[in-house]
Amino acid sequence: MLWVFVAISSAAAFASVNILEKITLTRYVPSFAAFTVITGLFQLPWVVIIFLINPPEAYTLFEWMIAYLSGVCTGISLIALFYVVQAKEVSRVIPVYTSAPIFVAILAFFFLSEDLSMWHWIAIFCTIAGAGAISYDARPGNDSYSLLIPFFIMVAASAIAGVGFILNKLVLDTMDFWSFLPVRNMGLATPTMLLAVRPSVFKATIQALTTRRSLGIILLNEGLMVPFAIFLTMLSVSLGPVSLVVTAQSSRPLFVFFFSSVLSFRRFGVLHERLTLSTLLTKIFSLVLIVVGVAMVSAL
Repeated sequence: MLWVFVAISSAAAFASVNILEKITLTRYVPSFAAFTVITGLFQLPWVVIIFLINPPEAYTLFEWMIAYLSGVCTGISLIALFYVVQAKEVSRVIPVYTSAPIFVAILAFFFLSEDLSMWHWIAIFCTIAGAGAISYDARPGNDSYSLLIPFFIMVAASAIAGVGFILNKLVLDTMDFWSFLPVRNMGLATPTMLLAVRPSVFKATIQALTTRRSLGIILLNEGLMVPFAIFLTMLSVSLGPVSLVVTAQSSRPLFVFFFSSVLSFRRFGVLHERLTLSTLLTKIFSLVLIVVGVAMVSAL
């Protein structure tokens, strides 16, 4: 059962990546657009390395375009993710974003003629209910839904990521993974790096990459943690059944919640998420719904 440990470790690693992204966006790279550009830039070395080690095989133009568009969808969803993460609590944002398997199931039902059982629909309802509950932020004296717009942005981002997953599935039925990956990475880099056409974003990007402290945490996260988390994911898939691996990895929001809560204690003061009893209970209840729903959709 080594794959279980590796899959859960990959969920914890990606949770660490999300926490470091939040810290970077609030302390070191205050421009979400500049951080998004940097994320796209870090895709390009992998494109060159993979092409050199494993020259791509011959495929049709249509297959190349599907691989590229799958990356574009991921890039667009990341732009929305970083935009919301910069301003809102990461423990509220990530659970909604990681509900993409729900949208994959719905899209597959309509466009790939895949069947959804009664349990699938129950799982979808649980996930949507949990996402809605965790996004409600009624503060004392404030009757507004302060996360309503960000919630819909994250739902849209998750749905776009789901489209990317569907395109991945379509093209990987015929395309070799190592031929697919660099083209997908180029697609991811395209919308993220296009943000640099704005002079202010370009200037902020250069400043972040030439400042020692910001460059250090960027290299730690994008250069070390992200590849490590991806490696653990690929290793877990190679060791165990993919449906159960994805189910185990759906525990990522739980790790995000735990890490963000610990780092919000006054003793650490790294993050500043609210730790009132009602807030924590709401998050826990919502996370259970989301994780159970995503796990059911992935495993059934």
